[in-house]
Amino acid sequence: GLNNQAGRYNTSTKVWSAMGVGGDSPPAATNGQSWGWDGTRVVLWGGCLTDAACSGGFYNGGYLYNPTTDAYTAMSTAGGIAASYEGTAVWNGTHMIIYGGQTIDGSANGGFYDTTGNVWVSQFARFNGPSPRRLSGSVWTGTKFMLWGGSPDGLITNGQNSGYIYTP
Repeated sequence: GLNNQAGRYNTSTKVWSAMGVGGDSPPAATNGQSWGWDGTRVVLWGGCLTDAACSGGFYNGGYLYNPTTDAYTAMSTAGGIAASYEGTAVWNGTHMIIYGGQTIDGSANGGFYDTTGNVWVSQFARFNGPSPRRLSGSVWTGTKFMLWGGSPDGLITNGQNSGYIYTP
């Protein structure tokens, strides 16, 4: 089964220590989260509950982890994207862009999350976005969000030979 234990490694002392002893409770035990770095915090969204087959369903929530304070903060879900797993995330300097992953209904899924205000500011559903996909690669170029590949069902044999460029 999955667990919600995480650790930090100190490269100077070469010692592991428990993570997230302050702030909100640690995130639920999940795998396949979308995650990224906003310059001060790790952003974790979604994932599968209970096991890799998602038999326990999808996690509809996320957390910000601050390594300086060693604390988690729960992300707001109001106006957020649907629960998903195996999506992708990039930081554009002001928002975490989270896109893709498997959703319960198989729909395309993505949005912009303001880590400072703890609020979802918009969703890709309002735009003509790419087809639904998991395990895709993405990058922020400084002005554009670029997405490539992935698979509608997570199988490498069904990989998508297509991409998407979005300019906010």
